[in-house]
Amino acid sequence: MDEQDVLQHLLRVEASAASLVADAQTESDNRIAEAEKQSRLVYNEVYGKRVGELEEEYTKAAKEIENTYSKLLQEYHVQLDSLPVNREAFNLAVAGYLFGDR
Repeated sequence: MDEQDVLQHLLRVEASAASLVADAQTESDNRIAEAEKQSRLVYNEVYGKRVGELEEEYTKAAKEIENTYSKLLQEYHVQLDSLPVNREAFNLAVAGYLFGDR
């Protein structure tokens, strides 16, 4: 009977060890899940902040480009308006292109 008692004791020790391992695995899984959750929250916060910064920079750059383009276009219109119009030469050139030298 001593052998049976020893075997029973070893089986109880093994069951206890298996229970400890299962509990440790569950605790590990819970800690990993919580760490992933916290990491995701931090990532989303940092990512959202950076996206906001980039959108602001883009909007600012687009507005500056639009203002520069408008200014250049306005200067070009002023330059064109200041050029003298020679209608006679224009009409002769158009007639030459359309009707050739008659």
